[in-house]
Amino acid sequence: MAAITIEHLTKIHAEEVRAVDDFSLEIRDGELLVVVGPSGCGKTTLLRMIAGLDDPTSGSIYIGGKIINEVSPKDRDIAMVFQNYALYPNLNAHDNIGFSLKMRGKPKDYVEKKIKHATEMVEFMEQLTKMPSALAGGEQQKIAVGRAISRIPSAFLFDEPLGMLDTATRSHIRPKLKILHTLLKTTTIHVTHDQNEAMGLADRICIMRDGRMEQVGPPMELYDTPLNTFVAGFLGSPPMNFIHGELTMKDGILHFHSESLDFQLSSRQGKNLEIKDKKIILGIRPEHLRIGDVNTSLPQFRGLVELIEPFGPAAHIHFKTPDGSIVGTADARSGIKAGNAVTAPVALDTIHLFSKDSGTRLS
Repeated sequence: MAAITIEHLTKIHAEEVRAVDDFSLEIRDGELLVVVGPSGCGKTTLLRMIAGLDDPTSGSIYIGGKIINEVSPKDRDIAMVFQNYALYPNLNAHDNIGFSLKMRGKPKDYVEKKIKHATEMVEFMEQLTKMPSALAGGEQQKIAVGRAISRIPSAFLFDEPLGMLDTATRSHIRPKLKILHTLLKTTTIHVTHDQNEAMGLADRICIMRDGRMEQVGPPMELYDTPLNTFVAGFLGSPPMNFIHGELTMKDGILHFHSESLDFQLSSRQGKNLEIKDKKIILGIRPEHLRIGDVNTSLPQFRGLVELIEPFGPAAHIHFKTPDGSIVGTADARSGIKAGNAVTAPVALDTIHLFSKDSGTRLS
């Protein structure tokens, strides 16, 4: 195991496109860091530079305290798992898992021991004689992960390893990756565009946009205290509701005002705000808007139901308000129907306030 340190890493492609832009981060020894962001944000380019498959334009990469910029990929002691499995089609599962060890000239008994250990870890003992073409996607990915495990590297790099799997298989494989990391305790960087995958796997999440890091921290820290509207909207399904409004001063007390709402901010919420930040954005997550809850002491959204999405015991309720379409939640058996008039009280301790101009968090 080893820590990975990235200092001011930049990758500039043709026509001055900055795929990764002045990126710095330390991935702790034994940590599972998930790098997440939309397509084209630079997360795969970052991973490829750590692996040695792409050369950085500038900056440094350290593994275990040693700079590796000039070290060839095969000598970096890193195992990489790709989205498309990257298996050898002419080798069966057993030989795919042991291939890298065999190429390093390891003794046969050693290779067999490591193959057995790896296949036990990924629960793939029964089909080792099968060729990749005879296996389903989830089974092929188990081979790819087993091959990485067999090497006992200093670090794992996972590049969208669940990206080509169907939903059911992804749901089956994802927790197994977390369990493997708990058992192996190997430093791991896992790249994905799926925020649910990131939340479920990570010790820490790094969110990227346009080649830069937006925020890094434990999953619930990012979820509860996003630094800007991009992070707030990226994490969460459905995403956070954003209501555009303004600050007003009444009798020396700050109020938030929009087409639907007008309420007094608490001293905690107002302490970092000034009336000069007049135009702001209020954020509130759908799970904090319970349709039909009765609490007349709280400000309330009122609107007409446009769409109902049941998800097991709960349902996402899309309703039209003077502030636009908003999503809340209700019991899936509540009997709410499209066209119904509904109300949703706003618990003031659950709201987030952002600058309209910059999108940065204000409170």
